[in-house]
Amino acid sequence: MRDIGLMSCTLRAIDDHGGVARQLACGFERFAWFAGNVPLNTPAMHDLINDGWIRLSPRTGHAVIDARPSFVNRFAGEEAAHG
Repeated sequence: MRDIGLMSCTLRAIDDHGGVARQLACGFERFAWFAGNVPLNTPAMHDLINDGWIRLSPRTGHAVIDARPSFVNRFAGEEAAHG
């Protein structure tokens, strides 16, 4: 089951860092996603890529926001109300 709140936070983190995420090696055969120096949640990244919200650039290890789903604004508003 997809965690829409986590996907929303992940998209906003990418947007806050130029709209680009990078996949970097962090160990033997292990990779992690980052937006700038902010680590991103790997399952959320996979969900966003599989759902078409983020486009993965072949052979570069980069991913860019391809579309902005409405749930990002909804969760941003909820966090502002509780923050």
